[in-house]
Amino acid sequence: MNDLDSLLSGEVTLTTDHSNPELKGPFLLQLRWPTLFRQQRQQVDGTAFPKLVLKDMPPISLEFDGLGIGRFNPATGQLELPIKLKLKYPLGRARVKLTLSTSAAGGVPVSQADGSLTLVARGVFVDPLVLNGVSCTLSLQARLAPNPHH
Repeated sequence: MNDLDSLLSGEVTLTTDHSNPELKGPFLLQLRWPTLFRQQRQQVDGTAFPKLVLKDMPPISLEFDGLGIGRFNPATGQLELPIKLKLKYPLGRARVKLTLSTSAAGGVPVSQADGSLTLVARGVFVDPLVLNGVSCTLSLQARLAPNPHH
């Protein structure tokens, strides 16, 4: 199979266990994330994670902070994509390492029929201020087009 440029598009939901409603969520956003499938489509890279504005006032955004090499199993549709994100908020920046996965609780493998999937990740923020030790869950109900199965 040749390399494949694909667009991961769908709805992101971010929640935290912070007691402040401004930081708790759920934050619901639309995402369009270019991805590249390589190595017989068993390796996946998210090429340019877009900045997601969670709130305009006070300004809170989720931004890309690094990426690991993701894995895709064409036989089962299982996909894992390690990513580092930073949550920018009025008092500072919190970082979190996540592995978005279709095999996590609530995840759904990539459909051979239409490329739909659900990625889920859980992590803990590292932050010198407000969010240190706060847990978060990020889920993405999306579709890959073109479908890496084909």
